[in-house]
Amino acid sequence: MRTTRRAVAEYQAAVVLVAVTLGLASVVYSALKREVFEPEGVFSNSLVEIGGNPPLVRIGVNSSQSVALTSFGADGASSANGVLFIDSAGYHTLGGSLCDGGGTTFFSVMTTQSGDVQVTSNGESWISGSWTSSSQETPGWHEVMIEGATSCSVTLPGGQVVTAPGALTSSVPVEGPLNGTSFLLYVPTDASEHVYLLTSDGGLDTIEV
Repeated sequence: MRTTRRAVAEYQAAVVLVAVTLGLASVVYSALKREVFEPEGVFSNSLVEIGGNPPLVRIGVNSSQSVALTSFGADGASSANGVLFIDSAGYHTLGGSLCDGGGTTFFSVMTTQSGDVQVTSNGESWISGSWTSSSQETPGWHEVMIEGATSCSVTLPGGQVVTAPGALTSSVPVEGPLNGTSFLLYVPTDASEHVYLLTSDGGLDTIEV
C-alpha cells in the first residue's frame, strides 16, 4: 500500500508541476500577445510583381498613422543583423559590406539634399526604381541594389561616400521619408515562395509572396 500511495503522490506532484508550468507559459504568452500582436497602426499593403533579372516585387505599405520602419525580414533573414542579399540559396545578411559577389544586396541610403546618388561597383546597380549607376534624387530614403559586385561604394549628394552600413545607410530597403504613412520596398526574389516580415515602431505585418 505504501508503494501505491507513493506513486499517487508522485503523480499528483507531477500534475501540479505541469499546471504551474502551463500557468507560467500562459502568463508569458499573454504578455507577448499584448506587446507584439496588438499594433497601434493598421497597415494596408499592395504587392506587384515586376519581373526582370533578378525578378523584383514592389511592396507598397500604407499605415493609418505616421511610423518609422525599424526592420525588414525575408524568410528569417533580418535587416536587424545586416544588409540583406539574395543568392541561389535564398536570403541572407552581410556583415559590414554593401555588396556581395555571389548575390544581389538591397538596402537604402539617406539623402539630406537633392542631387545625384551614384553607385560605383564592378557589378550591376539599381537606384530608386531603375537599373542605373546614377540617379537624381530628392531628400529622403532611397533604395539601392547591387548585383554581383565584390567592391562597391555609394556617393550621396554633397559628396559623402559610403561603403558600409552607417548613419546615412540603412539595412531596411525602403523608399520614403524617415517617418511617414506611405513607403515602397523593392525586393529581389526568385521563383520560390517567400514570407516577408515588416516591423515598425507601430507594430508589425507579414507579407506572403
